[in-house]
Amino acid sequence: MTRKFENFGINIGTATHGKLRTQCPFCSGSRTHHPGEKCLSVDIDHGLYHCFHCGESGYVPTGEETEQREQQRKRREEK
Repeated sequence: MTRKFENFGINIGTATHGKLRTQCPFCSGSRTHHPGEKCLSVDIDHGLYHCFHCGESGYVPTGEETEQREQQRKRREEK
């Protein structure tokens, strides 16, 4: 799951589960006040993230979900 977050530019370090706060990759470069503030909340277990500064939020699918979607896509193409 760590790699999935990294693909979105979200650095969760060595954490493998739970919740944490980190810098937001979407707004941290443009911030003039408190540029190093950890304003992005990440729920690793559920694949969710939300920035309390810029409002960016989303869902990072797990490897299993990505594989299921790929299988569904292939089945649709076969029809």
